[in-house]
Amino acid sequence: MKINLTPSSSNKATTSYQVAFQLDKENKNVVNDIERLSITEEFRKRNFIQSEYEIILPENIRRYESFYKISRNGYFRLIMDYSDSISNDLKEKFIKQFTMNEINLISKKQTKGKFKKK
Repeated sequence: MKINLTPSSSNKATTSYQVAFQLDKENKNVVNDIERLSITEEFRKRNFIQSEYEIILPENIRRYESFYKISRNGYFRLIMDYSDSISNDLKEKFIKQFTMNEINLISKKQTKGKFKKK
């Protein structure tokens, strides 16, 4: 499974469309889920940017659909609210990677201390 993360300013980002596709949901449902997240306004502003795109229908009728640009932290916060098998797998991978990063950091600190000049 791969979630597309593309550069967006200084952060990596995905969209509610990509999340919907990966979790076999409709974008409008992911948008609703984002809007119902129990998070601070500060976290929301930093990690979820509401956007819209224009759909041109037959007879030149225009419709706008909302979506969100989502930072990496916003993505993981959103996934934490889902309980299906796909998101559970992603959560476990995230925890495993976090643990590996922690082990590497501890290992670097210990190695750095062993080779100090006297």
